[in-house]
Amino acid sequence: MALDELLSRNGKLVILGEESLAQLGSALPEFIRTDNQLDLRDDAIPQRYLVAIKAF
Repeated sequence: MALDELLSRNGKLVILGEESLAQLGSALPEFIRTDNQLDLRDDAIPQRYLVAIKAF
């Protein structure tokens, strides 16, 4: 839903660089894929979002 809203407002997705992907990979649980596009999964709790944001 968020992606649909972003695109409806002519927004663009960021392409994460290798360094950012590495930081996310070390900060998030192993079962979270950190390739483009990042998916924190539908069961993500607020803490997982905080970890992802703080990785940058």
